[in-house]
Order: sequence, then structure tokens, then C-alpha cells
Amino acid sequence: MQSVTIYAKERGRAPADLPRSNRVREVVSYDVVSTPPKPLCVGMKVVVYTLRRWRNSDGRLSDGHAAEEAGVEGEIIGIRTMELAFTELIVSNKNLRSTIGTAYLAIQHIEGTTVSLGLWRTALRTISLPFLPHTRHIPLETGEIVVNPL
Repeated sequence: MQSVTIYAKERGRAPADLPRSNRVREVVSYDVVSTPPKPLCVGMKVVVYTLRRWRNSDGRLSDGHAAEEAGVEGEIIGIRTMELAFTELIVSNKNLRSTIGTAYLAIQHIEGTTVSLGLWRTALRTISLPFLPHTRHIPLETGEIVVNPL
């Protein structure tokens, strides 16, 4: 299965190992701000690129974004949270050169466009929709310019 490229903004990171461990792994949270080429689902392989604001030659911020490799390449292994406006997916990182062990991808929930939950998860979400909390909104950026990875 071919990997899907995801462009996201980093929201935060936290250590995942014990303090005196021989290897320091991190858990990183990302907000996916551009519509993926295929709806994200459990079992899909992804590669994550971090978006940073693009600067012109004179140093001013422009409308576009520059994409940098985030060091996350792996498979979506599950769903962390489902809220009214977004779904957060868990990615197990297979990139051994990275300090990131697990990544959480939060994406605006549009069934069939950004996320594909499958039949039983879609049914569960539909039934529980009136009870799902609405804590934040992740807008999808339209007309975004993604410059080749640095």
C-alpha cells in the first residue's frame, strides 16, 4: 500500500518515555489543515510534513507555506477521540531515525472527504452525535500554496 502525504501544523509535543530511559521518545500532536488526497482511515499508511509560514526574500510572511519532513512515517492504528467537529487519529511511527514514537492527527470531520470511519464507527458516531462535545474547531485552509519540502 502506498503512503498518503499529510500536511499538518504541529500543535504540541510531550515526552513518552520514563526520565532515565536510554531512548527518549516523544508524542506529537498535529492539526491537519489541508484536505488529504484520500480520506484517512485506520490501517492507512501516512507520511507527515509540517507546514511553516513561507517567508519572502525580504523576510516578510507570504500567503504560502513551506513543508518540512516531520519524521513521521507509519500506519494509522486507531482513533483517539471523536468530537463534534473533529476526529483525532493515532499514528504509530516506523521511522527509526526520528525521536517521535507516536503522532496524533486531528482533522476536521467530513465523512468521505477527510475521514472514512467504516460502517460500524460511522453508525456509532451518528448515534452518539448529540452527546459529542465541541471543544475546538480545526479549519481546513483552501487555496493553500505548499512549497516543495525543504
